[in-house]
Amino acid sequence: MYMYEGDTVSLRRLEPSDADIFFEYWNDYQLRKNFPNPFPRTLEDIQDFITSRNKSFAGRWVFTFGIEDTTNGALVGFIDLSNINWISRTAMIDNIVIFDKEKRGKGYGKEAMLLLLNFAFNIIGLHNVCLYVYRFNQHAIEFYKNFGFQIVGNLREAAYIDGKRDDTVIMDIIRSEFIDKYGHLPH
Repeated sequence: MYMYEGDTVSLRRLEPSDADIFFEYWNDYQLRKNFPNPFPRTLEDIQDFITSRNKSFAGRWVFTFGIEDTTNGALVGFIDLSNINWISRTAMIDNIVIFDKEKRGKGYGKEAMLLLLNFAFNIIGLHNVCLYVYRFNQHAIEFYKNFGFQIVGNLREAAYIDGKRDDTVIMDIIRSEFIDKYGHLPH
């Protein structure tokens, strides 16, 4: 069942059957090295992850969406909105992942991010969405800037990847900036 649909992707809740697709890609170090927990996972670990994320979804404190290709219904990745503070109306984007290297750079992530931000600002009424990104990941920083995210801070040497320390960049966008750029998208 689609919750939010764009031209190339739809966002939907994760399903137990998604575990096999996650497992196929999750243990690729190049994919998971940018995650806070880069350790390999078993199929059971991934099943538990999906169950946990769906419980958090139902509790309305983490929204993890599967990213599905609208042309063939294939799960191509996931994206999530977490650390939701319903009083301050803030949240954080923890992950945006396109599993298959061949599908990256094809617009799936861009449309998924746009759908997620529309959900955050125009559907559940958040005021501020932030994220952390490693400074060496300039491609990701530019990706986020294209949506209107701004660099608002820096955590010095907070990242440790491949034996090297690097800074973690804090970026955010507020509702009015999103509305000025994109307006109210249909949902």
